[in-house]
Amino acid sequence: MATYPEDGTTLNVGRYRTVELDKRPPEAYCFDRVIPISKEQDAMSDQEGQRIQIVLRWIQILDNLEPFYKDTGEFVFRSKVESGGKVHEKKFPEQGYYSISDKPGWNRLEKLNKVLFEGVPGESLVLELTGEELDQFTANDHLDHYRREFSGDLSAWLGHYEPVDEGSADPENMKTWRICYDILKVD
Repeated sequence: MATYPEDGTTLNVGRYRTVELDKRPPEAYCFDRVIPISKEQDAMSDQEGQRIQIVLRWIQILDNLEPFYKDTGEFVFRSKVESGGKVHEKKFPEQGYYSISDKPGWNRLEKLNKVLFEGVPGESLVLELTGEELDQFTANDHLDHYRREFSGDLSAWLGHYEPVDEGSADPENMKTWRICYDILKVD
C-alpha cells in the first residue's frame, strides 16, 4: 500500500507512475484514482535497469586480402557499442594479431566468446565491428564495415545473430567476412 504525502495531491507508486489524490483524507473514499501510463512508457519502465551482454562468438574470413602466394593474413578487430549516450570500444586481440587464412577449415576464429558490451542499454543501441588486415609494406586493408542498430522493446533485441538467420541479405554475412554474436539478458 502506498503512503500518502503530507502536502500534496500526487504520489509516485511505481508502475502506474502517479496517483492523484483528493484533498479528502484517505478514509473518506475507498479507492485511489489511478492514471495508467501508455504502452510505450510501460515497456521502457520494464526495461529500465535491465542489463544485457553482447558476446561475439566467432568470426569467419572470406577474403584474407593477401596475394595468392601468402596463405594467411594478420588481422585485428575493433568493436564500438553506442548506447545511452556512452561509447564502449574494444580492440582484439589487445596485443598482436590473429593469423587467419581464407581457405575453408582455416578461416574461422571459433569460440571467441568476446564480451563487447555489458551493462544497461539506453533506448537504442548501435553495434559496429571493423576488421583490418595488417600489411608490412603497403597500406592496411579493411574488411567490410558492420553496423546494426537496435531500438524499441529490449526483449526484441535479445537473441542469436549469425549469417544464415535472415536470408540472403543478412547483415552478418558480408562480402569479406562473417560474424556471429548473441545479445543476452544478464541477471
